[in-house]
Amino acid sequence: MTEQTPQEQLERSGKDMHDICSEASDVMRIFFRRLGPSNEVINYFRQSQIDFLKGVRQLIDECIDRTEQPNRKGTKVTVE
Repeated sequence: MTEQTPQEQLERSGKDMHDICSEASDVMRIFFRRLGPSNEVINYFRQSQIDFLKGVRQLIDECIDRTEQPNRKGTKVTVE
């Protein structure tokens, strides 16, 4: 058996590290895919976002309507 030079050892360890990282990446990808939300959950949050934005739009419309109304003056009340 021949001894490896430091350069050969470095190159070999680099290849091993690449393999380990590649395998870890594959495992993490599968893990997060399984952990991630289902299409049903994604659609629920998408609809929720739309409803939230519709609420904001309604709020803005009401503010615009109040701003466009002429200033109403107070009503006179007779006090006895």
